[in-house]
Amino acid sequence: MNFKNFSIILALFSFELKVFSIPVNDIASDAELNVVDISESVEWSAGEISNIEVVNNEFLTEDPNDDSDADSNTELETTGVTTEESLDLPCSDVQTCNDWFKKNKELLTSFGLSVFANDEVIDGLFLKYQDEKNIENLRKNFETVDYGMKVDVNGLKMTVDIKGEEHDKTIVILPGLGIASPIIFYGGLAETLAKQFKVVIVEPFGYGTSDLTTKDRTAENIVSEIHTCLQNLGIDQFYFMGHSIGGIYSIIYDNTYKNEVLGFIGLDNTPSNIDVYDEEALPKEYYTISKIIDKYHLIHLLPEDQKKILLEPELTNLNYSEKEVEDLTKIHSYRFYNINIIEEDELSVDNIFSTNGMYFHCPLLMFISEETQTRFLKWKEYHENMINDNPNKELIGEKSNVIFLEKTTHTYIFAQNKDVILNEINNFIN
Repeated sequence: MNFKNFSIILALFSFELKVFSIPVNDIASDAELNVVDISESVEWSAGEISNIEVVNNEFLTEDPNDDSDADSNTELETTGVTTEESLDLPCSDVQTCNDWFKKNKELLTSFGLSVFANDEVIDGLFLKYQDEKNIENLRKNFETVDYGMKVDVNGLKMTVDIKGEEHDKTIVILPGLGIASPIIFYGGLAETLAKQFKVVIVEPFGYGTSDLTTKDRTAENIVSEIHTCLQNLGIDQFYFMGHSIGGIYSIIYDNTYKNEVLGFIGLDNTPSNIDVYDEEALPKEYYTISKIIDKYHLIHLLPEDQKKILLEPELTNLNYSEKEVEDLTKIHSYRFYNINIIEEDELSVDNIFSTNGMYFHCPLLMFISEETQTRFLKWKEYHENMINDNPNKELIGEKSNVIFLEKTTHTYIFAQNKDVILNEINNFIN
């Protein structure tokens, strides 16, 4: 199966900017699936372009000895974000990156990024970036988001939210790739589950309000960080609920830390034995562009009405409170598709491949969506193989099952058939 053909299928699962409208290699979730391609759905008028605030009509000169770069030595100190030297970019500053964009309009357009292939727009965004107060305001707004609790993990802070602490049995929720705020995204599900179970939503580094990290986004590192977080919370036996690529980290965790995972609940989880790997990786240029856009906050500096388009699918499908919408907007406006998510995305094929031949050592309950099954005809078969081919029959037990849910999508499967899912989970755990 060649990349172009398979990419149509993976568009369902990948975390694309859909500003970056070509699919990424993962089988993931909503920041993933339903973010709209603003380059196609929105035309920029001359008036909209002129509304971009700029410092002046020329690019500011960047002093190589100046440590006050607006994209943030402060953030480097407080969150451990990947250093500029490690990005391996084809440009080194505002002027050279602006020039690089102008010279690569065809490449940008091929990735669905025609919004950045407009000279006036890209000039305006880079100039807006140079006005330090613009990024500072985004950062300050982001820092006002206050939810969950902070857990120390290797000297950085990872955010978690815990509901139903009075219950003995614990469910730990791992998000799909690129979900802007897992605590908000899965909050309604957690609220309902918390009537019977203790529910912990983990925001891995780069997600929600958790810190950024300089460590590679390999599955091994991500799983180790989640383990440290749970250990520091005193949680050593629990049920994993993994949405999309969260299923990959769940199975690696189960194989790394024996006897901790009591059972696995999959929400259209990426299966461990899927047979698409190296040939499906996206071109390196895709990630290069993504890193430049993140470094200079180009998505974050788009006009507010353009950024709102990116959130529309989530706000339409999930019933958020006014406060949740406000917090999500602040997170999205400063952290959307940040360097940790880009690098996790870039390594997603390798991370999936690392589970080849790997099986759970606990019972499995996996829900699959009609949308995914329709686009990827072997989807149910792959999940059934995780049970049928599992050599640990005595460990996975008779309760293990794959349940197909009609009229559901990959991203919002947990919200579209909630009653069935909750009933099955209750029977599975109890």
